[in-house]
Amino acid sequence: AFSLCGWAANARDKLLSPEHDLSVPGNRKSLHDDCSNVVFLAAAIPCDSKTRIREIPRIFPDGRPAPGPLRSEEYPEGLPTLEGEDKQRVETDNIVTNFILDLQQNQVDKKLGAMRENPMRSLEWWQPKEVTMWATGQWWEKCYAACALMGARCKQQTLRHCIEEIDQWPPVHC
Repeated sequence: AFSLCGWAANARDKLLSPEHDLSVPGNRKSLHDDCSNVVFLAAAIPCDSKTRIREIPRIFPDGRPAPGPLRSEEYPEGLPTLEGEDKQRVETDNIVTNFILDLQQNQVDKKLGAMRENPMRSLEWWQPKEVTMWATGQWWEKCYAACALMGARCKQQTLRHCIEEIDQWPPVHC
């Protein structure tokens, strides 16, 4: 979207390339170096282990139970009962999330722009670093309905940002 608006943009997504996988330390260093000269850093923080849909007990058509929660408001960095792949997945997600939040805070510290997006009720907003950053008063939130901006469903989203103009946008609801 930023490229379409004429910005010089560099998108990273591990689904596009293994070099974009931020769970790999060398890839984090590369992104950190690339961000040293950016004026605006937008991020969609991984939310698959932070989704609230896992809180709803569900059964697949074949009778298997759907995956349960990996986190909670009480344990935003991972439930203490996690084991194996689930535990590793949450730990990796925490590393990537904290890295992205550090990059975002660096932008604010340099008086530059930063914005991150996640579902409104995501457990992302309960992450300790998120809570600490929010408490500084340097960040604002703009909530919107994804369907009002051509999203496939009425999903309530939050942009956490440091841009006064974004804070002045009109409400976007369906």
